[in-house]
Amino acid sequence: MLISVEDPPADRPSTLQLAALEFLTTWDDALFSKLAQATLAYCLGFSEEVGLTEFEGRSSEDILNSVRTNVIIIPSHLRSKPVVRIEFDCDWEPEHGLEWVVQSPNSILYVGPFRMTNRWLDDTDPGYAYVLDET
Repeated sequence: MLISVEDPPADRPSTLQLAALEFLTTWDDALFSKLAQATLAYCLGFSEEVGLTEFEGRSSEDILNSVRTNVIIIPSHLRSKPVVRIEFDCDWEPEHGLEWVVQSPNSILYVGPFRMTNRWLDDTDPGYAYVLDET
């Protein structure tokens, strides 16, 4: 697993990026439960689209056994609060994987296929993101 700090000013993370790293260590069971539920919704939605049946009947906790952390990204200057992006490989979507974007304190901004850009900041189509700005 890699932790990537995007565009650190003056060769060191910004105060907001350091806060994001600290925020990452405070995630609680309630946040993980919400992320697991959204991950299951993404898995089942994608599986239905492409005709996979092997994930039917799985629980939200069980679906996390089908993902592997690839990289944790600490974005630079995207919002006024710390943001953490995590890219996963997943068994149901090997091409685009899974991405979680979470903002302090415990707001899930996005769960869905990994995007190379920060388009989720402007995305207003809740059908594409399984969780989008729940706050």
